Amino acid sequence: MTWGVRAGMFVVPAAAFVATRRIRRGPRSREGGLVAHGRATGVVKRPPYGECAEVRRPLDRARPHTPTAHERPRGTRRP
Repeated sequence: MTWGVRAGMFVVPAAAFVATRRIRRGPRSREGGLVAHGRATGVVKRPPYGECAEVRRPLDRARPHTPTAHERPRGTRRP
């Protein structure tokens, strides 16, 4: 029991840090793909040479980075 608690003192915080970081970065990477490639339209085109490609609609040119703009708490500065 004692050795389990001692090992847990190091393993549990590290595992919680890794899990939290993956959960927080998931939506950010998904939004980055949206900015880079545009929105999916659901239309699949197939040219004569046999490739299938989904048609994507670009984001609004006036505000392309709106999906990745996250609000900062007040009082924080940019790095």
